Amino acid sequence: MTMADAPVRTGMRLLAALMACALLLPAARAAAQHPVAASRIAATGFGDQRNSYAWSMAWFKGKLYVGTARQMLCVENATIDFYYPGLGMYGTNPTSGVFCPPSPYDMDLRGEIWEYTPGTRTWRRVFQSPADIPNPRAPGKLVARDIGFRGMVVYRGRLYVGGVTANEYIPELVDRYPPRILSTTDGRRWTPIRSSPRSINTFKGAQKPIGFRAMAVYRDRLYVTASAGLTGDGVVLRVNDPDGRRPMFRQISPPGLQVFEMQTYNDHLYLGTGSDQTGYGVYRTKADRGASSRVVPIVTGGAGRGRQITSVVAMGVYRNRLYVGASGWYTGALLPESELIRINDRDRWELVAGATRVTDDGRKSPISGLSDGFGNIFNTHFWRMQVIGGALMVGTNDSSWALRDVPIIGDTLRSEFGFDVYGTCDGRFWWPVTKDAFGDGRFNFGARTMEVNSRGRGFIGSANHVQGAAVFRTGVAPLCAQTANGARATAAATLDRGPSPVARPARALADRHRCGTVVSWDRSPGAVRYRVLRADERRLRNVPLPERRVLPGGEVPDDPLSGPRTRRGDLTVPGPWRGIGTTNRSWLVDRRGGAARYQVIAVPRRGPASAPSNTAVAGPTGRAARAEGNGGGSPAAMASLARERRARYAEAACRR
Repeated sequence: MTMADAPVRTGMRLLAALMACALLLPAARAAAQHPVAASRIAATGFGDQRNSYAWSMAWFKGKLYVGTARQMLCVENATIDFYYPGLGMYGTNPTSGVFCPPSPYDMDLRGEIWEYTPGTRTWRRVFQSPADIPNPRAPGKLVARDIGFRGMVVYRGRLYVGGVTANEYIPELVDRYPPRILSTTDGRRWTPIRSSPRSINTFKGAQKPIGFRAMAVYRDRLYVTASAGLTGDGVVLRVNDPDGRRPMFRQISPPGLQVFEMQTYNDHLYLGTGSDQTGYGVYRTKADRGASSRVVPIVTGGAGRGRQITSVVAMGVYRNRLYVGASGWYTGALLPESELIRINDRDRWELVAGATRVTDDGRKSPISGLSDGFGNIFNTHFWRMQVIGGALMVGTNDSSWALRDVPIIGDTLRSEFGFDVYGTCDGRFWWPVTKDAFGDGRFNFGARTMEVNSRGRGFIGSANHVQGAAVFRTGVAPLCAQTANGARATAAATLDRGPSPVARPARALADRHRCGTVVSWDRSPGAVRYRVLRADERRLRNVPLPERRVLPGGEVPDDPLSGPRTRRGDLTVPGPWRGIGTTNRSWLVDRRGGAARYQVIAVPRRGPASAPSNTAVAGPTGRAARAEGNGGGSPAAMASLARERRARYAEAACRR
C-alpha cells in the first residue's frame, strides 16, 4: 500500500509527527521487557508456512497436541468471493508475503495435528487430513476432508479434535462430507467418530454444519458447537456416546442463540453468544434435560454497548470468576473494538477493560482503568485465556502488523507488531507479558491458542499468515502470591536477561491532582529506587487502511486490516515508553498534561531490575477524581485505594 498525494501543509505536519514518534522508538525498545520467560519451540508452520494458524491445542498424556488451519487468509478470501462473486477478494498475493494459488481449488488444505514431546523437545506430525474428495467445481481436483482443526478437548481418557471443512464455499459437498470429530487414545491412531450432525437449527432456520469450534466437558458429558460458516457462530450440541457404535448429537441451545464459545463455571455451562443486531451475550444452562435446555440470560445487549461489541470470542475461569472477552465487527468503528468483563458466582458482572457506559444496573467503568483492547486500538480480539503460573493470561489478535508496508507509519508502529499478552493476579491490575509476541512479532499477529501442562508451564500458539504458525513455551515460575492485600505479582517473574531479586511494583495508580499526575505504587522489598515510565497517546492522521472485509451478517475475518483496497482514517495509537524520573519514594509527580499511561520498574542494589508494574491510566480531575478514583470511574475498591494513597502523600507531593 502507498499513501496517496495530500496537500503539502497537511503532509508536512503528518511527516513531522511521525518522525518525532519514530525518534522515540529506541526508548520504547529499551523499556520493552518480557516479565515471563518464553522461548519459541516451533516456527514456520512446523516446516510448512501453509499451516498458518495453531488453531487448537491440548495437553494429553504428557504431550502437547496442536491442530493447524491451512492457508487461512486464502480461505477467508475464497469464502468472501463465494458470497460476493464480483468483489474479487481472492488473489494470488492478498498481502505482502502471502501467496495463494491462482485457483482456490488448488490450495493444499490438508489440516494437520502435531505432537510435542517435552522430554526430547521434538515435534512429530501425527495426523494429516486426506485429500480424497472429488471437487464438483473443478473436475479432476480433490478436496481435503478437514481444512483445519479448530477445537480440542480431553474426555474420558481420549483426545477429541473438531474439524472444519471447505463446504461453505463448495456447498455441493455438505451432504456427503459433513465435518468430522476425530479421537485418539494414544496420539498415534486417529479415528473419526461414527456419525456427524447433518443439520442444525439456527436463527436462519435449518442449516448444514461445516465445522466445529468450541468443545467442553460438563457433568461428564461432551459438548461441541457446530457452525454453518467459517466465522464460527453456531449451536451447542451434546454428543452422547461419542465413541460408541451410534453417537448421537442433540442440540441443547435454542435456535435464536448464535453461540461462539462455552465454559463450565459455577456448576453450569455458560454460553458466549454474538449478534450483529443486538450485540454479544452470556447465558447459562444446566444442559441436562431433553432435546433442548432452558438458558438463562446473564449479559445481553452487548453489555450495554449494543452491536458495537458484537460477539464473545474467549472465556476463562480465574479465582472463582468467569472472564469473558468480546469483540466488535464493523459497526461504525474504524477498527473492531474489544472489551473484557467478568461474572461472579451470583451472576453479577463488572467491566474489567473497555469503555465506560451507563446500563440498567448503573454506571459501568473498567475496574482496571484500561480502555478497549487494554488501551491498544489494534487489539481486535481478546482471543484466548489461560491460567499460567497462577496468573490469568489474556492473549490478543493485534492487527497492527498489516500496516508494516505503509511508509513511515510501518516503522513508527514496529514495536507494536505481534500479539499482546496481559497478565493479572487479581483481575484489577494488569501487566504486559509481551507486546511483540515475545520479540518475534513482525508476523505473529495472534495468540490463537493457549494451554498449560501439569507443571504449570504454558504454551501459546500463534496465527501467522506469512511465515506459518509458531508455538512459544513459558517458564514454570509462580507469578502470583497471596498477601494480606490480596494476590500480588511475585519476584519469581523473570526477565529476558534473567531473574530479578525484586518483584514488580504492585498496584500502581495514576491520580490527577492540581499539581499534576501523581503516580504511586506499593513498595517492592529489596528495591532501592524506582523508575517511572510514561507512554503518551499518539494521533496518526489520514492513515491508509485496507478496505473492510466482511462475511454475510457483517462478521469480520480474523485479520481485519488485510485487504487490497484502501480507505483512510485517524488512529490513536500507544506511544513508546520513556522514562520520566527516578525516586526512592513510592510516588512521583508528573507535571506534564495530556493523556498518558504509566508503569513503574523496581531497581535493586544489585542485579537486574524488575519487570514493569501494571499499566496505570490517570482518571478524571477535580471532584470527579475524588469520587471515582483511578481509571475514570472505577468501582469502590479502586476508589478506596486511591483515597488511602491521597491521605498519605498527595499534599506532600503537590507541595514539592
